[in-house]
Amino acid sequence: KNILLISVEKEEELILEELENLKEQLKEQLKDRDLEDLRGELQKEKNDFEKLNENIKDWEKEKLILEENINKLQKEKNDIDKEEAKNHEAISKEKELIASIKKDMEEREILFKEKEKEYLNLKEEIKISNVEEEISRIRAYDKKIEEYNKVIKNEREVLESENNKREEIIKQINIMEIELGKIIEAGKEKKNFI
Repeated sequence: KNILLISVEKEEELILEELENLKEQLKEQLKDRDLEDLRGELQKEKNDFEKLNENIKDWEKEKLILEENINKLQKEKNDIDKEEAKNHEAISKEKELIASIKKDMEEREILFKEKEKEYLNLKEEIKISNVEEEISRIRAYDKKIEEYNKVIKNEREVLESENNKREEIIKQINIMEIELGKIIEAGKEKKNFI
């Protein structure tokens, strides 16, 4: 059970116990009192009891409304927590993908530099005129690197979007926690009033 509800139920038990004690005290007082005085006091006690009973009924209604609101807020918070966990998982996967793409790109760039170095050495050694072919190969590597850069850019945009969603969810959670605190405080004030 919710701690607040347990506290409310305990308070209710104490009130009922106090009423029983008042009845016992009243019985003791009746032994030596004038009948007319006793009737007046009995009517006063009856009125006080009815008023207290009405207050308890009102308090029960407020307790029920408060319990429903708490359950609703808890459900909303649970839904937000699930959505946040889902987004966090998606962000983690995107980070892994970006790291993998970055590593692959670095490896290909190293390979490209090695091939370029080999080409330049070979060109220097044999002095032949197949430069156009090698230039075409180098351009092909440049094109691949450009494609990988585009993929990384797109993944970064997705990651930024997921981070923005996560920040918005955290803001909503903070707002709901504040509202929950207000509801609990209102419940305490009602309890103190009773």
